[in-house]
Amino acid sequence: MKRYARIDGISVVEIIEPMVDANDKEIDISTRFHPDFVATLREIPNGQNVRIGWTCVSSTFAEPEPVTLTPDEIRINYEAAAQVMLDEFAKTWGYDSCERMISYIGSANAQWDAEGRAGRQYRDDVWSAAHSIDVAVTGGAEPPANEAEFLAMLPTPPTRPTV
Repeated sequence: MKRYARIDGISVVEIIEPMVDANDKEIDISTRFHPDFVATLREIPNGQNVRIGWTCVSSTFAEPEPVTLTPDEIRINYEAAAQVMLDEFAKTWGYDSCERMISYIGSANAQWDAEGRAGRQYRDDVWSAAHSIDVAVTGGAEPPANEAEFLAMLPTPPTRPTV
């Protein structure tokens, strides 16, 4: 049975699996789709496990080259993830962002002031932990395998204060 890859530029963007009729006979691709669509397809050789994201040049398929990030790129990605985590935490307490939450320190409303102070402490704890992880990795420790592992190494959010 024939499998096809839809190609955009040189990238495989879709895999078209075979289809059979009531007699278990393969339905030709040209009867299944419009000719303009069929023109974007390349038959996948039997036994080749082509996937979305592969390349195809002159009907030759190839896996994409693995992307290796530099330590600085990894650090930047993890810092961005930590900031998103802080902002998502602030949203659970009704603030637009961690920065906005912290701006309530000194508010005449004691609850908002307490929440701002708790948010600032949490932010400081998160960035201190992130810095410690970065120092350890710079010193030769194995970096977290992925963003989720990195975030799991950071402090958990505080309990909302009540005044």
